[in-house]
Amino acid sequence: KKMKKAQRVIQIIIIIQMIIIKIMHSSKILKEKIIGNPGEIENDPAPGRKGAFMAHYRNELFIISGQGEYYYNDIFRFRPNRPRYQLIATTGSTKIQGVYYGVYETYIYTYGGYTGEDYSDKLYRFDIENFIWQTITNTTNTIEGKAYGDAVVYSNYLITIGGTRKTEVVNDIEILDLTTYTWFPAAQGLNNAVEGLTATLYNDGIAVIFGGRNGGITYNTVEYFECDSGKMDVQETYGIIPEARSNHTAEQYNEYMYVFAGSGNENYNTIHRLNCETRVWRILSDKLSNYINFATSTKLDSYMFIYGGSDEGGN
Repeated sequence: KKMKKAQRVIQIIIIIQMIIIKIMHSSKILKEKIIGNPGEIENDPAPGRKGAFMAHYRNELFIISGQGEYYYNDIFRFRPNRPRYQLIATTGSTKIQGVYYGVYETYIYTYGGYTGEDYSDKLYRFDIENFIWQTITNTTNTIEGKAYGDAVVYSNYLITIGGTRKTEVVNDIEILDLTTYTWFPAAQGLNNAVEGLTATLYNDGIAVIFGGRNGGITYNTVEYFECDSGKMDVQETYGIIPEARSNHTAEQYNEYMYVFAGSGNENYNTIHRLNCETRVWRILSDKLSNYINFATSTKLDSYMFIYGGSDEGGN
């Protein structure tokens, strides 16, 4: 009986210790959530937003900036294998949307964007492994601020395409060497000056550019930009060609470019696929659950993740 009583006392002590540990752990999470430090914040979603950007590194997604009720400058990490958001940092930059971005080595680079008042000409990088946000100030041949275009990373270059500068929509393609932080123009620009376009990287050297708008004119043009030569070619496409649109999102998977949603005469929820070898379009039977524009996306393994956006009611 004494042995059983002792064992029971030990079990009670262990249970009490486990409860104490759980309470301490919960308090730590709550504290980190209140002060906004990086921490394991379970089920704390990023506020709904448009004009954000999403990048992936290894098996994690990173959602940065954007506009909802306010302009944001926060960074959330999302792990698809255990769906949860984690607030890991703020950018240290002005709250912003519509930036040009790309992942190179262990960094996410961002350039430009719109603050709600002005077009930024700032270059930043986010150290993904150490959660450190850095301002890059030693650039050569600095270019004028712009936003609402797109970018691809090829080799050690961030290639920024189209967009808006102040009140002017541009067809510029400007390239940043990420090893020397030197800007230089491409040999050719876009056929049309557009904003709200998308660019994906095909066959390790061709940027496939689709759509965009300039004022009241919206396009469904496809252009191939050769990253090595800097030359641009307008492509004739076939099949079920998507309606002209802008502010859509797109991802490349093998020889296929997938285009999601966007807006033209209306907001869309359709998914289109272009075979970049045959240049034949098809429309997929599946659709997005919402008619949205200004969403962001990224590809991780064989999956494409789409986040945020705005519907026809501005939500």
